[in-house]
Amino acid sequence: MSEYEEDFLSEFGLPQPQTSWRIRTSKRLVSVLVATLLVPISTFVSIPAASAATATKLAVTTAAAGAASGAAFTTQPVITVQDVSSATVTGVGGTVSVRVDLGGQLVGTTTATINSATGTATFSGLGISGTAGVSYTLTYSVGGLTTATQTITPTFGAAARLWISTYAVPNTTDASLFTTHPVIQVRDAAGNIVTNDTRNITISAGAGATITAGSTGALTKAAVGGVATFTNVRFTQASPGTADITITYTGTLTVTQLIQRAAG
Repeated sequence: MSEYEEDFLSEFGLPQPQTSWRIRTSKRLVSVLVATLLVPISTFVSIPAASAATATKLAVTTAAAGAASGAAFTTQPVITVQDVSSATVTGVGGTVSVRVDLGGQLVGTTTATINSATGTATFSGLGISGTAGVSYTLTYSVGGLTTATQTITPTFGAAARLWISTYAVPNTTDASLFTTHPVIQVRDAAGNIVTNDTRNITISAGAGATITAGSTGALTKAAVGGVATFTNVRFTQASPGTADITITYTGTLTVTQLIQRAAG
């Protein structure tokens, strides 16, 4: 208490407060202040509830894998909707689409629906056709969100055709060995050599000519690493002209070339 307050009390004959009263008063004041501080601030200020997370981007949470060219991935990609902190965002819908960069071609289903309960989109039956050993970029997108990407490198696919990598060239002398013997490749639909293919490939001649094996040759060759190389094969054409040599992949695939023995 100040001197002014004490003089005022004395002037009017009022008793001076005791020290113990002052202490009790001070303690009460402190208690009131402490109790006030313990009251949640929301009692005095209206604080809005935290808003739901906002979807900002896509993320590849399961990457596509097992990419044989022309076939569906053995592991299908799973794409997740996320916020800026990379947390999964649920309650959103839409369709995720995928594209591949130049040189590759997607096969199968190229879209997946977002499951709003989980915030994820799982593809089914998606695959790629492309050059074996080449890395391609897959880009996943949905309207308004940042895209997600991954790279994938396909391997060769299933055998789809025969390819003449070296054409047979006949000798000008009849019934002689080819001057250049044919080499036949087994390829998939994208043109990759199917390096695990060992099936037989047979060479034969059309009407007006015959093909026979030499002493160490054979008319049927098993592919090695997807390639059949013929050796020691004779071509006979009594009169110079044209003949259609048919290279036959046993049971399914066929490729042909036209050759003509020039007059010797």
